[in-house]
Amino acid sequence: MGRTHVTEAVVLRVGDSGEADRVVTLLTRELGKVQALARGARRSRHRFGAALAPFGHGEATLRQGRLEGMFWLEGLYGARGFPRLPLEMGRLSHASYAVELCRELCPLLEPEPQVLDLLLALLGALDRLPPSERPSVLPLRCFELGLLEALGLGVALSACAACGGPVGPGAVPFDRLRGGVLCAGCHEGGQGGQTVDEEARTLLVRLSGLRPDSPELATLPQSPAVLDACRDLLLGVVRHHLGRTPKAVEFIARMRMKMDRLSL
Repeated sequence: MGRTHVTEAVVLRVGDSGEADRVVTLLTRELGKVQALARGARRSRHRFGAALAPFGHGEATLRQGRLEGMFWLEGLYGARGFPRLPLEMGRLSHASYAVELCRELCPLLEPEPQVLDLLLALLGALDRLPPSERPSVLPLRCFELGLLEALGLGVALSACAACGGPVGPGAVPFDRLRGGVLCAGCHEGGQGGQTVDEEARTLLVRLSGLRPDSPELATLPQSPAVLDACRDLLLGVVRHHLGRTPKAVEFIARMRMKMDRLSL
């Protein structure tokens, strides 16, 4: 039998396998992202309980299989979890988006404790909101910035991504391929392409130093135009790294056609 690991974990995805089993994607503290087979999970909830669902959080017992990267999920003992997430569409959409980014951007079997902490901070902040309160987008922006930085995909906002030199005031060029803002000398041609204005860049720099559950977020300016600019810039970066639009974003776009009250 392979080695057994007992580690904190968040459930990123659950799928069916055969008539009785489930395939589970977990973000764990000790092993990073893993995929594991939960045998008999569809027939009995005794070993897993309610934790074996998206956003489930608890202590996972994983046994390593004979093949490298193969694991059996022997148990998932849930903590309090995040029971309020499904109660309001806004917080559910934010949580689903964050989980999707972890699932798609985190490499298999590379421990990312900082990413796990960021995810738990965001899910916890969303879960603590009063049932009638819609979530602010600022914690989500903090999560995106922190996730990209932790995975080595950080966005340069204070200095030129190409040469490391200073960038001027006002609207400046932004290049996703080179990883951030550019100074005038490194911006080829000097015209066209994407730009980011000074207000949005200033807000993103402040957000990059905060956690998703930071009380300071409540004191930051929340101009709709600036928030939209921050969202569009980071979503463009995410699309670049994923090679597609996140499914959670597509879901929200469909929901907006029915009810104009959700935002990322």
